[in-house]
Amino acid sequence: MTSKCHSMADLYNLQKYGYRGEALASIIDVSSGVEIQSRAEATPEAYTKKFIQGVPSGSVRRTSWRRPSHGVTVSIEGFLSRLPVRQKQITALEIENIKKVLEKIYLMKYRLQLDFKHQGIPILQTPPADSVIEAFHFLYKKTIIESFSAFGVFFIQAWFSKELHASKSFQFVFVNNRFTARNKIHKTVDQMLTELLGAGRKAGPDEPKSKRDKYPIFVVNVITSKREYDITLEPMKSLIEFKDWEQVLTAVESLGLRFKVTLHAGLRSFLNEATPNKPPLAPSASAGKSISTLTLSSAIHSRFARRVVQNSPPPFSDESQSHPGPG
Repeated sequence: MTSKCHSMADLYNLQKYGYRGEALASIIDVSSGVEIQSRAEATPEAYTKKFIQGVPSGSVRRTSWRRPSHGVTVSIEGFLSRLPVRQKQITALEIENIKKVLEKIYLMKYRLQLDFKHQGIPILQTPPADSVIEAFHFLYKKTIIESFSAFGVFFIQAWFSKELHASKSFQFVFVNNRFTARNKIHKTVDQMLTELLGAGRKAGPDEPKSKRDKYPIFVVNVITSKREYDITLEPMKSLIEFKDWEQVLTAVESLGLRFKVTLHAGLRSFLNEATPNKPPLAPSASAGKSISTLTLSSAIHSRFARRVVQNSPPPFSDESQSHPGPG
């Protein structure tokens, strides 16, 4: 327990930010300069606070220019300049890793405007977006489709693409908007989309090259109570353990049918656009009806047809259904 928590119930009703302010304090301590600008939503006035070499520079003051939107901007200069030995050890690989972390933050916090530079060279610059779809397209130039599912205490937001990729680098799973390392959810969604899109496997020589050794693209965000999982397993807090993995995976599997319906809807739209002189395809008899499934197998597995062997009675004939007993 900390000074802010006096009982177990307080852990699920936090009214303070707690350790979440330590990262900003640490950045101020190791950087040559940090400026924080803030404007509340209900007022046109903006305020700023500066830190030079880890020390406050003056008091909080009102800015002389009008900030166009509410929110907070944190500008950092000379990151790690006060730790020159550590700063010299920053490699191109670490810069790339920082860029990937910022991209993942931007996917869920898509209204953020990020400007990441290293030695004056732009590494990542993002504009405020209106949706995950728009942010994903800006970062990776790929189009994704949105889908939702709810099961028990879990609400699943999902975005997936009908395109494929040569690796699994475009497979993201978040829990309450927080990125998680590869886990059972990645595997479950990957298998579902692999079956639907025919991806991620060694294709035979007669199969189209476009689907050989390629993998699905998806973003999944699991919304649930913090009581249902634990992320305090390592410093990055990207490893996750759910209290009931079976329940969360069942919730994820319920997306299977929705994925299939969305894919078919996209195909129907494509056919209607491709044949403008023909009447649009009529909706199916089940259109507008709610469909519920808890297992993927009952949702997308196709039925098989029996082949009639020569010189044998056809299936469902009177002869094939007559089975006289002994005697």
